Amino acid sequence: AAILIFVICYLIYLVECYMNKSWKEMNNKETADATVKLLDTLRKTSPVIDWTVECYHYEEKNSSPTEKKTIVWVGGKSEQGGHRLEELGFDVEYFKWDWNGINYVAERSNQAQICGIVLPDGYE
Repeated sequence: AAILIFVICYLIYLVECYMNKSWKEMNNKETADATVKLLDTLRKTSPVIDWTVECYHYEEKNSSPTEKKTIVWVGGKSEQGGHRLEELGFDVEYFKWDWNGINYVAERSNQAQICGIVLPDGYE
């Protein structure tokens, strides 16, 4: 009797496997080709690293133009208000790209003269 119950359960299992939607999709050649293409695309595509950095360290310091005179302005132009700073005696270094500004600030010889950095919106 146990063997008969086992055979009946196994037959029900095979019928369920045959009727299963996933099994039918796996046997579909179009789906298999699309899966292979997707996996090939993933293998051939270079990884993209997207990260965000937030800094919660803020420091305010007042300095006169005689001590430190350089203001680094990333993404700025003189017509955006930099000329006002120049009128006050500051030297404004304009950088179109943030990486150029980072390189400028990273040089030790420039650090002693920098009194401020102006960043565009989105650089909190």
